[in-house]
Amino acid sequence: MTTTERALGWHRDPGNDGLQRWWDGTAWTPLVHPIPRPQVTDVEMAPPSEQAPPRTPMSTDAKRALVITAVAAVLFAVWGYATVVDANPPAPPSVTEQDATP
Repeated sequence: MTTTERALGWHRDPGNDGLQRWWDGTAWTPLVHPIPRPQVTDVEMAPPSEQAPPRTPMSTDAKRALVITAVAAVLFAVWGYATVVDANPPAPPSVTEQDATP
């Protein structure tokens, strides 16, 4: 295809592969712009159907550590609650109220 057979419009610039230049039907114009890159979507960026490796079950030592930590947390919470309740016991009724009844 010679330059005289080109259609009117934007074409790859013969002097720079990274640009497009406007062909007015008879000659190249000074109008140029970068060649648009195709838009990449998330689907295209994802690796082709790679499956995650199977999960390994939790070891016995890890399970034991998890249970010990949970029990310690519960005991600490109960101890903290008991400490707060014992520090603020309810006040007994006053002696004057008991003696006032005939």
